Amino acid sequence: MTDPEPRSRHVVANRLRHHLLEWGGNGPVVLLLHGFLEHAHAWDLVAPRLAAGGYHVYALDWRGHGDSEWIGLGGYYHFADYTADLAFLVQQPEALTRAVIPFLDEARRQRPHHT
Repeated sequence: MTDPEPRSRHVVANRLRHHLLEWGGNGPVVLLLHGFLEHAHAWDLVAPRLAAGGYHVYALDWRGHGDSEWIGLGGYYHFADYTADLAFLVQQPEALTRAVIPFLDEARRQRPHHT
């Protein structure tokens, strides 16, 4: 059984320190992204179940959310910056390089076809 408590780690992306929660280990990577006004712990009930199913799960605190770094006084939070943060994260040489796309490809293969 996978530990329901996540491991906490930080990754620098787009010049800011981003907080990630991590569950599981060696399986395919799943990167969970919270919505506006939330944080990575929004996935605390879902992520352990994915990890128990064999996935290596990460949940991101977007910039200015949770334990990720904030822009600072006078800074702005533009959607283009969130996109750039995500692009940096999935291009990291760590485990996140396999995130999102392989998982989506596998989900498409398992989805029933409707006629």
